[in-house]
Amino acid sequence: MNETTPRCPDCDQPLEVLKACGAVDYFCATHGLISKKRVNFVPSGSQQNNHKK
Repeated sequence: MNETTPRCPDCDQPLEVLKACGAVDYFCATHGLISKKRVNFVPSGSQQNNHKK
């Protein structure tokens, strides 16, 4: 099974997944709600080291 972890595109922190009424939203503690179109999905258990400089 290929599980992925949603991560913030701005700070690369894991996002909280909010599910309600059939909708799925992603929340970053630093940046607030993040559009699904902007979320980075990375394989669970892996580290993403693509920091922008």
